[in-house]
Amino acid sequence: MIYADSLDEQAVSFSNLGFINGLTTNPSIIIKDRPSWGFEKTIKFLQSVKGHHFIQGSIKKDKKWFEVVKDLSTNKKIEPEKFTIKLPWDPLIAPGYVLPLKKWGFKVCATAVYTIQQTYTAICSNVDYIAFYYDRMKNSKINVEKQLADIVNVCKIHNPSLRLLGASIKDVNTANELIKLGISDITLPLNVLLDYLKVEFPQDDLNRFESDYKL
Repeated sequence: MIYADSLDEQAVSFSNLGFINGLTTNPSIIIKDRPSWGFEKTIKFLQSVKGHHFIQGSIKKDKKWFEVVKDLSTNKKIEPEKFTIKLPWDPLIAPGYVLPLKKWGFKVCATAVYTIQQTYTAICSNVDYIAFYYDRMKNSKINVEKQLADIVNVCKIHNPSLRLLGASIKDVNTANELIKLGISDITLPLNVLLDYLKVEFPQDDLNRFESDYKL
């Protein structure tokens, strides 16, 4: 699956493309694309946008969002099945949110996962997605390809249905390498997504076929 890592108007419009599964957000994206919004306004907006969307909760700073999603879901103001709630994966804090969120109908994503320990504790907590930050791992001098190969293998062994989401992707080549590695889902910033959708026809196939077309 391909997701747009943005709340920009153009990214929202891409949700109508059949192969864009939805939008992914985090607090930094909301501040960049919709400076006056917070968690509640974002999730209400995404309810009206086609697709399945990711929105991030806080595990330290603010617990009000937790009551917001409970209220919105139990009072049928949003459809929980449209959303995955991202939790920064601190194994001492984040797992306590998983069971109630899933009880209310949301999927859960362990995000900012860098290690096997985070991966395995997330698997044991029955999350639906694990998200890692490729470029941040690379900048932290982690051997990304080896670490991701190990994470993919651990997930295949212990929960084959769990989906891996590649984030912090800065170029098309990285996106393609992750797909070849076995990552099931990628989320692309708008500029990378635009590059990803560019098509080159080496023999000018499109124009040739169109010019020869007859009904």
